[in-house]
Amino acid sequence: MANALEIFRALGDPTRLRILALLRSMELSVGELA
Repeated sequence: MANALEIFRALGDPTRLRILALLRSMELSVGELA
């Protein structure tokens, strides 16, 4: 249960959600994400 809470807490961050959306649409390197 604690693991699920950590995942949902991480997904609540708008910056992380934007990164996930970018990664879903295209393949990016670490340098491009930074």
